[in-house]
Amino acid sequence: MQRFLQLTAMVFASVILSTFPCKAQTNESSHDQTGKRSTPSTAHPVQSPKPGPLLALHATGSQTPPQPAQAQPHTTLLRVPPQIRLMVFAPHPDDEAIGAAGLIQRVIQKEGKAQVVFVTNGDGYLDGVRLQNNQATASSEDFIVYGVQRQREAQQAVAEMGLEPEDAIFLGFPDGGIDDLWTDHWSSQKPYTSPHTQFDHAHYKSSFWRYVSYSGAGLQNQILRAILEFAPDWIVLPDPRDLHPDHCTTGVFVLEAIRKLRESGQAPFDNIQVFSYLVHYPDYPTQKSSWIDRASRAGIGGSHAGENSLSNTEWLTFAMTSQELEAKERALRAHESQAGPLGGFFKIFLNHYEYFGRLGPTEINTLPSEYAARFGRSSS
Repeated sequence: MQRFLQLTAMVFASVILSTFPCKAQTNESSHDQTGKRSTPSTAHPVQSPKPGPLLALHATGSQTPPQPAQAQPHTTLLRVPPQIRLMVFAPHPDDEAIGAAGLIQRVIQKEGKAQVVFVTNGDGYLDGVRLQNNQATASSEDFIVYGVQRQREAQQAVAEMGLEPEDAIFLGFPDGGIDDLWTDHWSSQKPYTSPHTQFDHAHYKSSFWRYVSYSGAGLQNQILRAILEFAPDWIVLPDPRDLHPDHCTTGVFVLEAIRKLRESGQAPFDNIQVFSYLVHYPDYPTQKSSWIDRASRAGIGGSHAGENSLSNTEWLTFAMTSQELEAKERALRAHESQAGPLGGFFKIFLNHYEYFGRLGPTEINTLPSEYAARFGRSSS
């Protein structure tokens, strides 16, 4: 805590929070098999999921990847050094397992430290709430209860990856509204009200900072605070090209926070390595040459913003062992509320490889301002 307070004092003295926009294409929350998202739950760990794999994983128990570790076509092999500190940003509970369950486990295996930051509790997934309650309508209380459940599931999921309860941080921001915070609700004087929970602030008891307003400035502050407190070596964030609004916008929010921390000149943040992961993208992750080619010509959230900066992204293959893949499956099954609506979607990510884009100084320095300019706003 002393380290956090010292770093906070130094960095926030030189960091002025910006006011910039970033609006995505649609405002769907949660994800279905075509790319829509879902919601989290709160406090107490749930029991381990019942047996019944999403896929028939004929594991050998080997500690090594299925082949001699090698990169897939059009990618480079990602190797994890020992004792690093990894921070993974997940827009909703289950993104952490979809995108980085194998990587998280490897960091722990190599005596490192990992932390997952859940930006929302996934409490805006109408289809999920309807299915769970077996009724056509849903009240704000239904969405809140659903968010509590999804947080519990997330806590169980990170436990399956080898993390402790304190390694899961829940910011409690509005599912389906992250892009609105960027574009129309930056100021805390003009907070966003969730159409699902009817709250305009972080309200879950276990939120990282309860009562912070649903505003762009509020979310930026919470991301900065989380990074300052954990001081990661590697940050993994949603790829800005992801077609889900909460995903691409979360990625840009985190990049802007990293940019500000680097500008502050403090040593712990000068050398942060930044990686991105996709979830909602055509042909991802099964048809590698197709999605990589498409991504090389894409901008943020399906727009033209940032096309040039993102065109030279280096894509990396992380090869999981059979045991890591089995744990990834258990982590996905821990998200029990999503198994019904999203079981088929989860299955396509149960293979031996995870893919990450490496984002360098150019992307960190330019993407937030380029996306802000798309909406006629500055990012000072």
